Amino acid sequence: MADQLLRGEALVRAAVEHSCQQLGIGPPSPLPAPRRSKLAALRFANGQPIPPSVRALLTCAAERPSLMQRYTEDRALEDGFLPSLEPLGFLDLIEAEFGSRHARTFQVAAAVLTGNCFLLPGGSESRRFIYVGTADAVGEYPVVYADIDDTPVVGLESPGFDIWFATRAGYVRTPKHYGDVPDEYRASLAEQATLNFGGRTIIY
Repeated sequence: MADQLLRGEALVRAAVEHSCQQLGIGPPSPLPAPRRSKLAALRFANGQPIPPSVRALLTCAAERPSLMQRYTEDRALEDGFLPSLEPLGFLDLIEAEFGSRHARTFQVAAAVLTGNCFLLPGGSESRRFIYVGTADAVGEYPVVYADIDDTPVVGLESPGFDIWFATRAGYVRTPKHYGDVPDEYRASLAEQATLNFGGRTIIY
């Protein structure tokens, strides 16, 4: 990874360029102005702003469709990498993904996570989603995990979609466990804990 600490759009674009170099994919195709304007105006279905990282990846997907195809063929990204743009309440997401029995076990977390959730692909006994509560200093929302294996738990996985995506694309090191981020991003995780998790990183 580069020495400069990157976040948001810059980190996503750096991860995409890294992938292109690894895969021998050429430069992006410039987008027509109307398409670029449409992407710039895009919001979540409930009208909330899309974080810079998601907007950047949508733009990269339009600029480099061959790279996006390679991503989906890669094991680390085979389930996809873009979030649903449809909002769900936290308990609605839990019930839809795990069933009503598990929704009843997450009442403590539901009292904290009162904002909208946007599901990310992948997972068997766990799910990840962008939690649109309070954005951090760079306009990013945290990626949160919910796990029902053994003891049900909800926690912060990444300070933002930018770092989550860069990890899956191989630009930022792979986490060793839930909530594990490189040292340079620990302050960003702590910021999201303060903004959206009541100062914690895990809720049982």
